[in-house]
Amino acid sequence: SRRRAIAAAGSTSRPAFLGIGAQKSGTTWLHANLAAHPGIFLPEAKELHWLDWNWHRTVEAYRTWFDPAGDRIAGEITPAYAIAPEERVAAVAAMTPGLRAIMILRDPVERAWSQAMMNLVRFGGRDVDSIPAADLRRHLQSPPVLQRSRYSASIDRWRRHLSEDRVLIGFFEEIATSPAALLARVLEFLGLDGAEEFAARSPALEVSVNRGGGEAMPEAARETLVAVLGDELSRLADRFGEPCISWKRRWLG
Repeated sequence: SRRRAIAAAGSTSRPAFLGIGAQKSGTTWLHANLAAHPGIFLPEAKELHWLDWNWHRTVEAYRTWFDPAGDRIAGEITPAYAIAPEERVAAVAAMTPGLRAIMILRDPVERAWSQAMMNLVRFGGRDVDSIPAADLRRHLQSPPVLQRSRYSASIDRWRRHLSEDRVLIGFFEEIATSPAALLARVLEFLGLDGAEEFAARSPALEVSVNRGGGEAMPEAARETLVAVLGDELSRLADRFGEPCISWKRRWLG
């Protein structure tokens, strides 16, 4: 079957697939549902970070994470891979024939705000109302936030090294409105038989997504993000249609 072919290729050049993001866009849900499938192997650690923090480790050391996979399709999910440097994307694509990548997109303004609240409130221990507007603007315009919301550049970078049919794009809204359909699409993309049947009964379909703490977005944050991500909202709307058109309409009118 196609699944066995993908798994066989992966056994000598694992991983067979990567979840590359986007951060704060449903990768926890994706991980839970793929981990529940008996034909898929994911390492115990959700994020291996080989293409960023752990790039100093050898290919052999990285692949040992997938040794227990057997004939299952092996992969891993690290949202930071969306912004991995070009040479590292090229290297992992070259070392892994047939590699597939999965990326879930979220309204880039909402995603950036969610990341900022994670960084400043959850990890930084600050109350959002106490953060000076200048500090908030500076953080929202920082490369770590903006790069993760500029999906077009990430998708283009990965597609320069993986053919278009080996990069699957999903949308955050699908997790809320049609999770079984999104999961079935991912499983079919990975070559698994019975994708629709499993997706309809996956025990992890209702896993909650990490939307952030729910803090209201101040006007200073809204103005900043719309100014720096307006061009990306337009690109996404032109490229993918809905739901990106609705994202653009929401912020740009």
